[in-house]
Amino acid sequence: MMERYKNIGALERANGGTIYLDEVSELSLELQGKLLKVLVENCISRVGGNKRINIDLRFISATSFNLRDKINNRSFREDLFHRLNVVPIQIHFKRKS
Repeated sequence: MMERYKNIGALERANGGTIYLDEVSELSLELQGKLLKVLVENCISRVGGNKRINIDLRFISATSFNLRDKINNRSFREDLFHRLNVVPIQIHFKRKS
């Protein structure tokens, strides 16, 4: 069965499901652009391929950094922020003294 998935990437394998992106703020600007394209177009292309594959994915992302600060210092794309920040949940941790 693994042979069947040899050329299929993580996004295609997760089609119909959910992708969790931990520390999304650490993605390079190049990867942020590619992720934004997937979010906007709902399709992907395999590496080295030219066929567009429609996907149906739900994305959940997390970060421990303030993305507004990252946007201000130009290390995080504002357009991607708005695509991901649909239902924000903030969790504040209380540190033990």
